[in-house]
Amino acid sequence: MSKKISELTTEKKVRRIKKDSYGNRYQEVVDFDIKYNPTIRNFSIRLFAKIIDLIIYVILGIIIYKLIGRKFNDMYELFAVSFALLIILNPILETFFGKSFGKFLLKIQIVNDYGNKPNLLLSFKRNALSFVNVFQLFRPIPGELGIKNNKHNEICETYTISDKQKCELLTMLSN
Repeated sequence: MSKKISELTTEKKVRRIKKDSYGNRYQEVVDFDIKYNPTIRNFSIRLFAKIIDLIIYVILGIIIYKLIGRKFNDMYELFAVSFALLIILNPILETFFGKSFGKFLLKIQIVNDYGNKPNLLLSFKRNALSFVNVFQLFRPIPGELGIKNNKHNEICETYTISDKQKCELLTMLSN
């Protein structure tokens, strides 16, 4: 049976300051096994990848409309076409390549719980859920919404990792 990323643990050393019976302070080193999570924690990198994708799809939408000889009625139509391309093409790209255009430029990728590229259904589900994170930015009141920036990855058991981490992750899974 092959290992899953969700089953991996890593060792964490923590130094605690304690006092002995005479009141002298000393450091105690405690080892913990914590759950390994390779996901990039910086939400802005993942958001920037989505913005790059959207810009590319705006350009692609303009090209498609020029080829079919149609003009956009307004900016909303352009945005809707670009958004539709984003929803349709990103999961397909993530299934075949593990990354979209923005993720390719930022050198990050999506892997499933076994360290492979996600299947098409999982990728569609993940991308639909990822917009919950993006829509958090448009809420009028600052503060906690109660939804973590990585909830779509947790629900789908996928991970957004840097390209450099891929070899390390596969090594950990094979041991």
